[in-house]
Amino acid sequence: MSQDTWTWEFLVDLLPELFSHRAPIMDPSDTTTAQFNLPQQGRTAASSSTHSSGNMDSADTAASPPGVPYQGSDAASVSTPSNVIASPPPLYCLIRGCGSLLEEKDITKHVREQHYAKRFADGAIGVHCDVPNCGLGPFTLKGIGQHVKGHFPKDQLTLGVDCPVCDKHLSRSDSLRRHLSTQHGATDE
Repeated sequence: MSQDTWTWEFLVDLLPELFSHRAPIMDPSDTTTAQFNLPQQGRTAASSSTHSSGNMDSADTAASPPGVPYQGSDAASVSTPSNVIASPPPLYCLIRGCGSLLEEKDITKHVREQHYAKRFADGAIGVHCDVPNCGLGPFTLKGIGQHVKGHFPKDQLTLGVDCPVCDKHLSRSDSLRRHLSTQHGATDE
């Protein structure tokens, strides 16, 4: 297969399963339309959150994505708000066969409710992790969601706190206190 005939699906299949957890922002084969989420501030009724490449008039300048200048004749007069923060792309669920796209804040709830709740309803006391190459456990229903979230690479997560000693990423401040106590001998004072 030559490089010219590679498809997006072929390239995704080449990536290791555990590292293909980020969703593509857009279909790379679609060069005609891109979808952008813009803040409500500064938008006009004439503007849209969809930018079609090609013909834009001055009424569409508010629909330009942050950081991309308007390509019309008055491009110098268009400014991008400095307080625009891009949302991180969604994450793929790491449980084999799922493939759901999730926001970081929804990972633990999704894992508990979609993958493990039925097992506990059937009488299980604890479950083992279903992420490929893990199998740790047993975990409680609450604990399994936290554990699976820990499989995501730290640089892909924006919520939570980092350990100041070893730089481990933890999802909550109480997890950091427990980690500091058990791993680094720190005491609460």
